[in-house]
Amino acid sequence: MWAIDQLDGGRRISILGKYLGFSLVHNPGAAFGLFPGATIFIFFASFVVVVAAIFWGWRHPEIHGRLGLVIGGGIGNLIDRMIYPPGPFRGEVIDFIDSSFWPTFNLADSAIVIGVGLLLLSSRGDKENAVDPASDTQ
Repeated sequence: MWAIDQLDGGRRISILGKYLGFSLVHNPGAAFGLFPGATIFIFFASFVVVVAAIFWGWRHPEIHGRLGLVIGGGIGNLIDRMIYPPGPFRGEVIDFIDSSFWPTFNLADSAIVIGVGLLLLSSRGDKENAVDPASDTQ
């Protein structure tokens, strides 16, 4: 809501010159604006991923924090798609973090990327620490 209120009309707020700032982008598609005509499909696919992550979290309480980032970010983007034009299930995600080297994104996107990254890093550590049953010498 802040981004819509403060950045409407093409206004850009500079934080670090041209390298980082805030500007408003209405994103009808997925990450990087891909598939802009598939908004309804993206909504339902995102919904399924969020629900699956919630159920996965119930079975694996050790990853609640990492999954919480993914779930929270997913819910944030789903809310955008429900409340912003052109209407429920077809709304556009509001992106506002603008850098010169990456497409404009939002805090929900950041949470998803950080959560997935932490999940991948922790799964790599789990594989490195796993005991190989073939090498067990009792």
